[in-house]
Order: sequence, then structure tokens, then C-alpha cells
Amino acid sequence: MLFVGIGLAIAKGVGNGFTIKPVYDSNHFSLPLVMGAVSIAVLSFLGFDGISTLAEETKGGTKTVGRAAIFALLGVGFLFITQTCIAAWIWPDFTTFKNADVAFYQVAELAGGPWLKNLCIIATAISWGLANALAVGLFFMDQLAALASLVNFGALTAFLLLHVSVINYFIVKQKSTRYVQHLTLPLIGFIIIGYVWYSLDALSKELGFIWLGVGVIYFIFLKLSKKSLIIKE
Repeated sequence: MLFVGIGLAIAKGVGNGFTIKPVYDSNHFSLPLVMGAVSIAVLSFLGFDGISTLAEETKGGTKTVGRAAIFALLGVGFLFITQTCIAAWIWPDFTTFKNADVAFYQVAELAGGPWLKNLCIIATAISWGLANALAVGLFFMDQLAALASLVNFGALTAFLLLHVSVINYFIVKQKSTRYVQHLTLPLIGFIIIGYVWYSLDALSKELGFIWLGVGVIYFIFLKLSKKSLIIKE
């Protein structure tokens, strides 16, 4: 929020003013490029569903948790879009970044000086770095790109199946007639996520299908082992 406040205060004087170019620029817009970027950004938004683990301890039960997960995702999405727009207003020419991997910190330094840059770095390290380090482990320290690709493939595939399960549960099993909520919206979500999944890079798909194949083989092994155990008994 500190960056948002400072950025809005100086954006007009530093960049090209408040324009819609950060949202849409006809000279650079490309839907495949946007969806390719979305497939990479998926990793940054995972975790909101962790709220569901609090269902048993929350007043209001599953409905409250469901709303909380949606509001959390909308809130994070709003902040992400707002900060990205402000950063683009402050630094309009994205081709002039010294290092695109740390572009936001360069913008923060321009907006508020070294102290704001360092504050953003520390905040990122605490909120993302420490938490993600616990899940990554030492084995993947030199393979973060491969790990991110695998996680993105798994997340998008799970979201696709989630939309299918909604249709199957409500329309097929429950015979629901609420077609907008239980058919139209899940279909729209499936199409959008499907396009993002299609836009995954080759490494993501290669690792993802290998991971999926290993899972199928393990599933078959468990089934055969269980069947063999039953026959012996």
C-alpha cells in the first residue's frame, strides 16, 4: 500500500501520466503472449485455497470459508493489477529495464528512492521467499524453473478438473436446473483455463505429462497390489 500511495503521487510527473496502456496497448497486445504470461503467473496466486483447511474451525462453516477464499483471491488480484498499473505509469518503457527479473524493484527505487526499493525486497523475502523456501527444499535450489513449470501444470490441470466436477456433481448427479451457476459459468471457466493451459511452455507440458504418467503407473500399481492382497486373503 505504501508503494501504491507514493506511486500515485508521482506517476503523472515521472511517466506519461495516467493512461490505459498498462491494461491495453494495441501496439504490443498479443493474446497468446498474455495467456503465456498468465500460465507463469499462476504460481504467484496459488495458496488462497489454503483457507479451506479452516472449514472445521470457522463460524458459518463451508459457506464462510468459500466466500473468504473468493474475497482473498479478488483482493490479491486487485492489488496486483493496481501495483502493476502504477509501475507501468512510472516506468512506461519496459524495454529499458536493466534486468526484467527485478524490474519492480527498479520502479520502487525510482518512485521512493533506495529505502522503498529495499523495503519491497525485504517484504517479498519475508512474505514469499521464506514460505516458498519451506516447500521448495534444497534439492530444487538449482531447478526452480522446472519446479515452477511442474507446479503450474498441476495447478491448471486441477482447476480444469474442478470445473468438470462442478458440472458432474450438480448437473449430472443432482439434476440441478440452475444452469447459469452450475453449467454456464463452469464452462466459461473451463474454456479460459483451458486456453491458459494450452499456452504453457513446452517444458511445463513435458514435465507435467511425465508427472501424470508416473501418477497413473503408481495408481495402477496400488490397484493391482490391493487386488492381489484381497485374493490372498
